[in-house]
Amino acid sequence: MKAWFPKIILGVAFIALAATALYLANTGKYTINNENLWNTGKIFVVISVLTLIFFGITAFLLHLERQINSLEKTINKQEARKT
Repeated sequence: MKAWFPKIILGVAFIALAATALYLANTGKYTINNENLWNTGKIFVVISVLTLIFFGITAFLLHLERQINSLEKTINKQEARKT
């Protein structure tokens, strides 16, 4: 698998998620009591949790990609020794 492939998939997923959120926000079909969230300050907690989840998933995927690359290099070295 190419090194750029996971980055493109992650970028497309992020753009799709952002576009969906913007669409739903503009249609007004799915609304929550924004005034209450802003007045009580809970909106910052929601944004913080979502940001942490996003960065956590991103960090996990990057770590997993590095481990897979390391395993691929090890396997390739072992195959090169056999031939």
